[in-house]
Amino acid sequence: MKGDGGMNESAFRYLLWHEFRLELRKFFQKKRTPLYGGIVLLLIAAALTVWGKSAGFRSVYVLYLAYMLPYLTFVISFRMLLREWKGGTIGWWITLPYSRSRLLFAKFAAACLHTLLVYVLFFAAVTLLVLYGAAIHGDETGTLREMLAGEAFFSIALVGLAPLMLTLGLLMAAVAHSRWALATPLLWIVFGLTGNSLTWITGEVLPDQPDAWANAVLPGWLWASIPFAWAAAGLLLLGTIRIVSRHLKF
Repeated sequence: MKGDGGMNESAFRYLLWHEFRLELRKFFQKKRTPLYGGIVLLLIAAALTVWGKSAGFRSVYVLYLAYMLPYLTFVISFRMLLREWKGGTIGWWITLPYSRSRLLFAKFAAACLHTLLVYVLFFAAVTLLVLYGAAIHGDETGTLREMLAGEAFFSIALVGLAPLMLTLGLLMAAVAHSRWALATPLLWIVFGLTGNSLTWITGEVLPDQPDAWANAVLPGWLWASIPFAWAAAGLLLLGTIRIVSRHLKF
């Protein structure tokens, strides 16, 4: 039994790193992606330089770009499963000598790693931009406190929300190629509402003025909602496994 467990663990690690490396390779093969990213950073830096001292504008407002992260999280896992159909490898993939649950768990774990990498790069870029804006316009200490408080809040919210968006992406890709394809429009509505929940949570938790972010107290319901979001993600993943196992169309 111990040997079988070791073989299963080794197989899962292989599947995980295969999925992660494949997705990472596809990302970096797009030669224009770094170029577009650099252009966006330069435009934001220019905006901070020109309007950073405008009344009512703070450099930490760049953090609100985090509103796009739940949607991007969904896209990461959605594309990871969808590529099996787009690349014509779905028949090969589901006949690999592993259970469907193991195959999907590997995709989910790889999507988690990819998402974590995206989040780290995002918050690193935002930190540099905010510090740049504070450096050229003054008030580095106050801006640093606001930035750290804002990043802490968004990180906590995304910890709860990311698994839900990842499993929703996998479910969407599976449903679109199953006998349940008619439910796809409903899932798109769920996607929009769930992705927008970060905006709603921010409005409920963070004060309007960044000056007060450092003193904001995260409510108990925010912490309590994280296990429920993870439980919902687990149910969506189980649903995806069932659909891939029994209801796919070829």
